[in-house]
Amino acid sequence: MKKFWFLSLIGLILLVLAGEKAKLFSSPEPVLSEKSGVRPLGPVYDLERRVLAESVSRTGLLLVPGAFSPSPVNLKMLADSLGKEENDISMLLATYKEPVLFRKVKNVPQIEGVFPKKYFERIYPYQEVCNAFLGNEGFWGIEAYYHNLLRRKDSYLVTAIEIEKQKELFEDLNRSLKRLRAKRGGALILDLETGRIKAFVTKGDRDLLLKPRIPLASLSEVFEKSFEQSSYSDLATFLRDLGFGEATGVDLPGENPGFLPPSVSSLEDVRTSGVQLVRALAALYTGKLVSPKLAQEINLENGKQLITVETKTLEDLLPLKKGGVWWWGGSYRVGAFVIAGLWPRKNPKEAFLVYLEGVRAYGLPCYYTRFIPQAVKNSRFYMARQKTKRSQKLAENRMPDLRGLTLKEALERLSALGLEAEYQGFGVTVSQWPAPGTPLKKITRCRLVLK
Repeated sequence: MKKFWFLSLIGLILLVLAGEKAKLFSSPEPVLSEKSGVRPLGPVYDLERRVLAESVSRTGLLLVPGAFSPSPVNLKMLADSLGKEENDISMLLATYKEPVLFRKVKNVPQIEGVFPKKYFERIYPYQEVCNAFLGNEGFWGIEAYYHNLLRRKDSYLVTAIEIEKQKELFEDLNRSLKRLRAKRGGALILDLETGRIKAFVTKGDRDLLLKPRIPLASLSEVFEKSFEQSSYSDLATFLRDLGFGEATGVDLPGENPGFLPPSVSSLEDVRTSGVQLVRALAALYTGKLVSPKLAQEINLENGKQLITVETKTLEDLLPLKKGGVWWWGGSYRVGAFVIAGLWPRKNPKEAFLVYLEGVRAYGLPCYYTRFIPQAVKNSRFYMARQKTKRSQKLAENRMPDLRGLTLKEALERLSALGLEAEYQGFGVTVSQWPAPGTPLKKITRCRLVLK
């Protein structure tokens, strides 16, 4: 029994030491390369050549425990440089035998066994806004997709992202999530002409728009009408030619194409990803199915290379030729909303999608969305609100009903409208001229009778 407690105590001490060790030497700044000969990732730019990600050279402190002399003076100098306690440095020397690199240091003291060491830090000026597609030093996103190419000498990547539109979309998505108390959401904009993604944001789930989670039945009217207008006789073939059930070819890792059954009797059984849905809507208008890309071009040692967008013409599809096409649908039963369509109203240039999941409040998603204002204005919610505003404005331009008001109250109402008043009697207003509801175009005076 004593042996058991002794071993438990030793294990506990080792765990505490390991925790202190991890706490002592962990760094919030990621190191891209600590070994010589390994190139950092090349920079990533938006469409206007603004930096989205770049590797910056930093100088850290390399401590070689075997060559370091732990005298009180050396310990104090090293502790001051690292911003640590002298006891922590002593623990380090007792624990580590291999060289240790400290990334954030005040200075590199001239001590035996301590050397300056260069490393690369990855900087993201728009990290929160572009986190959904950019990645983290090649762990996900577009940096992971083009990782091997970005490692080459003098390489850099130019994306089709428009950073201003990206920031607007990011802000609008956050407002929509807050407005409808949704758990997660995503939005993207696809250029109809080039087939490239101009903005791509997610919140709560980084790969939300790459997973087949959106019920296609939420936009059933769109696809059912398009199917009826086309020359297709089988719904499953129609959906398959629109790209459902297959990978889109987007340059982001982790895409899940989902599954489209051989026979489809209802759209209730079909789930699609956000990228699949947007390119299908674009195909309904252009008659061409594209493989959407975030990247525009990549520069390598042998020059620039344009990232091509593969295009497939759908011969049996009758494209939608009317402008201003937009759709929105949702189901409170499943707690999800999707609003999608084409923009602008005349001669559409973009296909857009906003998807919210885990919705716990009623309302219109992305009511404040700036990049699809006309689409939102066409909604029943907005039109009803505008009708109320027009009624209020119309009422303000007509003679109000002053009957039952005291003289003071009636005069205040008339003064606010810029009208003069004539009155006779005392008490409350029993009659007036002009009558209530009369247009105020040429009226400058109102007569009141009080009793």
